[in-house]
Amino acid sequence: MEREVKLTPNYIKTVSKKFDLKIVFLLDIKKQGVTAIGSVPECTNLLMLDLSHNKILMLNGIGACVALTHLNVAYNKLSQLSPLKDCRELVTLMAQGNRIKDFKNIESLSCLKHLSNLYLKEFSGDGANPVCDDDDYAEHTFEVLPSLFMLDGQVRGQVALEEPEEGKFEADCPEFTNKEPWYSREVERPFNVKYELSTELEQVEAAEDTLRSILDDCEGKLKKTRSIYNI
Repeated sequence: MEREVKLTPNYIKTVSKKFDLKIVFLLDIKKQGVTAIGSVPECTNLLMLDLSHNKILMLNGIGACVALTHLNVAYNKLSQLSPLKDCRELVTLMAQGNRIKDFKNIESLSCLKHLSNLYLKEFSGDGANPVCDDDDYAEHTFEVLPSLFMLDGQVRGQVALEEPEEGKFEADCPEFTNKEPWYSREVERPFNVKYELSTELEQVEAAEDTLRSILDDCEGKLKKTRSIYNI
């Protein structure tokens, strides 16, 4: 039997290597057999949280993480997303591989004005939540989440892409035969310290000569001006 991990304050401090939950900004607790988020809501300044591949049933209390921007809860046992409505800074939500079947869960995210990247299934279609079976799933999701830029790897307004059939990409792709290096030939020239320094010295000396000529010219004009006005 897989051990159950309880997210106690001491456990979170140990994982994050922080002595205070309020200074935990990044937390990675994937694949640990976690069934509940425990003391995660006490990390009120948390920015990024990865709880993927666990056995979490609910996200109740996570709204206390008001600074959270990136959340990965993929492949758990979630059926509700509504507890996220208070995570107003959320930008990316990965929730594929769960049990979300009611579209009201997606509608509950409409108050997240910064949410731009949402995954409820993989780009390949794997790990799809039941809600993804609806024929109008993508269209409706983009409609209720106006800030959303990307859904399941598909960009808003672009024609849906499909993964190529096995072997098709290799057959359609012409062989790349260019043998030229990808870098500039100039990179191959070895750096000669003596040459580089002597070149710089010549440039400095030339600049000094120019400045000296300008200074001599200015002194000559100054002497001429003094003689005219008997200064």
